[in-house]
Amino acid sequence: MTARYYLPFILLALSYNIYAQSPYLQALENYTAVQSQEKVYLHLDNSQYIAGETIWLKAYVVNATSHLHTQTSKTLYVELIDSARHILDSLELFIENGTCRGSLNLAPDIPSGLYRIRAYTQWMRNFDDDLLYRQEFHVLNTNDSTDSIKKNTKTKGNKKISIDFLPEGGDFLGGIATKVAIRSTDQHGRGKSEKGVIVNQKGQHITSFETNKQGYGLIFFTPIAGDSYYALTAQSQLNLPEVKTTGAVIRATHSHTSNKVMFSVLAKNLDLKGGTLVMHKRGQWLLSQECPNNDAFAVSINKSDLGSGIINVTFFDKNQIPLTERLIFPNPPSHIPTINIATDQNEYQKRSKVNLTLSSAKNTVHSASITINPMAESSYKANGRNIENYLLFTSDLKGKIESPNNYFQESKEAYLALDLVMLTHGWSRFDWVSLLDESQNFSPTYFPEEGLKIVGKASNYYNDKDLKGATLGVSIPSLGVLNETTSLSEDGSFQIDGFSLMDSTSIYLQVYKEQQGKNEPYRKASIHLEGINRPDIRPFLNNSVNPNKALEEKAQTLEQISKLYFIDENVRELDEVIIKARSLKQEEIAHRTLYTNPSHRMMLDSMKYNQGARSIFDLLRNIPGINVTGTFPFQSASFARSNTSIASTANNAPTSANGNSPLYVVDGMPADEDLVNSIPLQNVEFIDVLKGPRAAIYGSRVKGGAILIYTRQDGSGYPTDISPEGFYGFIHPGYHQAKEFYSPRYDTPKDEHRIPDFRTTLYWNPELTFENGKSEMDFYTSDQSGPFTIRLEGILTNGEPFFEENVLFVE
Repeated sequence: MTARYYLPFILLALSYNIYAQSPYLQALENYTAVQSQEKVYLHLDNSQYIAGETIWLKAYVVNATSHLHTQTSKTLYVELIDSARHILDSLELFIENGTCRGSLNLAPDIPSGLYRIRAYTQWMRNFDDDLLYRQEFHVLNTNDSTDSIKKNTKTKGNKKISIDFLPEGGDFLGGIATKVAIRSTDQHGRGKSEKGVIVNQKGQHITSFETNKQGYGLIFFTPIAGDSYYALTAQSQLNLPEVKTTGAVIRATHSHTSNKVMFSVLAKNLDLKGGTLVMHKRGQWLLSQECPNNDAFAVSINKSDLGSGIINVTFFDKNQIPLTERLIFPNPPSHIPTINIATDQNEYQKRSKVNLTLSSAKNTVHSASITINPMAESSYKANGRNIENYLLFTSDLKGKIESPNNYFQESKEAYLALDLVMLTHGWSRFDWVSLLDESQNFSPTYFPEEGLKIVGKASNYYNDKDLKGATLGVSIPSLGVLNETTSLSEDGSFQIDGFSLMDSTSIYLQVYKEQQGKNEPYRKASIHLEGINRPDIRPFLNNSVNPNKALEEKAQTLEQISKLYFIDENVRELDEVIIKARSLKQEEIAHRTLYTNPSHRMMLDSMKYNQGARSIFDLLRNIPGINVTGTFPFQSASFARSNTSIASTANNAPTSANGNSPLYVVDGMPADEDLVNSIPLQNVEFIDVLKGPRAAIYGSRVKGGAILIYTRQDGSGYPTDISPEGFYGFIHPGYHQAKEFYSPRYDTPKDEHRIPDFRTTLYWNPELTFENGKSEMDFYTSDQSGPFTIRLEGILTNGEPFFEENVLFVE
């Protein structure tokens, strides 16, 4: 190395908002505005589970740049996936103020093994698949045989270790001293220790290297132009990157104790003048500084101006071509607690009350969640994933980062290890080449969802061209949507979105087409719904089952309690058997109707109608004041009193003297006489009649009254079994509503308290509320003694994530 490549430096003290009109700033602003990405983090109540338990989860959905709660998507998809890449369960959650919560039930017979939870919005799918949230965990089933567990524990693949040599700044430049980071991994991408030597093409020893158990190492040497270099290990010989004679590299000089970072740009056989050093954090512009020198310059920046997170530093030549890049994480989060966790006692007895107080040391808490678990049973380690290290660190990097919280410790060793990660893992959000290419327009494949959506296709078995000009009528009675129309594409496909259903709701679709000058139901069409478009599922790299001994003992304890206090699920105890028809509950009726009191209601399960009845009109004969004329299948009905008449004609059936056409409604969907006549009686659950002012809820279409037919929704009949052509009805489950976590209170004795209490999650609260900077809660300990881990996660109103831990002791 010669002094030429270090001197003279132009040393500049920089701050924010320098060269604010640079093209790089404009590119970043355009990117964050148009391609505003999202991040998802899930806080689970536990780190491993026993078969039959519930997984409780809290989701944080934030803007990937600011970490403020998302303004883009309203629907979050959460999936439970097994190692065979089957989706065992899935949730659709409504995102409100950037958070949502849910619960997944593990089947009692779920096999022991490794499982994955995946979470994403559809908008996230426009970007790198690495950015979807994935978390793997173990499930233990004590009913699995030892052989079965051992089978699941086996791993496949060769044991070969891969080694990457990554020079700082990206390239080896001849004659320039180089810091080289080393990363050694196994076939699963996990860090593995390795050692060897570096030699040149003549076999001359240059230096030795060794990586730690996380697979990271560091060496320094000065490559010579024209030489080639190789790494020799006990297993293999590897080529190091080519030594270049022309280029530029970035050097970052900083330490654990320094309060500044110096970035140096060195060049060989390349003119740096007119180039620009650009710095950003998650797409937030920090600075852009033009280089006034030919072959080297440097900038010095206060760490306090950079905040916490990954800083991306790139040097561009005068033609805006990126020459060299460096990542740095200058400010690991402070260990000064953001939220203080305090208990009212130092130690507790079994089944005693705990008063817990959380105090915010700074800023306002936007949202927070807390879980308390027996320390011995948890596979969570203090160096594991949490909302803080995920949002600030691992979510912006390519590849797997093991034990991420290890790098946030306040020590020289942790700081140096963190910088090694910056040297060996690439930035995953975008690349400058595509960002500065004005010819590339961002065309999303997936769009932000404002609510739930229904995707399907209407078709004609014989001639799809018959659907040209057809429309689709949509009715969602619970939302007051009655026969609103939407267009069909040329191939009959449709998408209905933007509605929010917080519970299971009946939805009805009807194809319409202009026939003989009128827009009529089109009977030749059929409607098919499509499932959710989901991303491909990545293979599991490792399917080992490693529950700790304490969890195995807990599972056996819970199994014994179940046998002693609960009836075995395989045993059927029959004291008395009563067989009766299904009775429709009043709350079920209220959920399906837009009104409270009909003029008349006919419950088919509770009445004895003539066996000769063949149609709904035959049933209407049983309602006092209604006259039914005609014979099946051409029938009509009218009210006896002229001032409240409802009359209908079917084809050539007699017309009521009053002449007022009734409104027929089938499960909230306006219908005609043909449709009403076509509904099989076994598919009808109840019939309501609205007369006079009570029918006004259906608007001007009701002249004399309305007849409302409600079909069975339990799968036993219409519309899921026998549906009229061109018509489709179904129950949409709506957004998932999480169950409430049960935490027994032992202040008032109850019969169920005789059951031993050995919960794997002592306490879970996904929706903490803070008033004047404090949140207070109380709960009871169980029958288990020992230390319990308190884990608090959340995010402040300024987008800063926080994670706090404490310990609760029970005698």
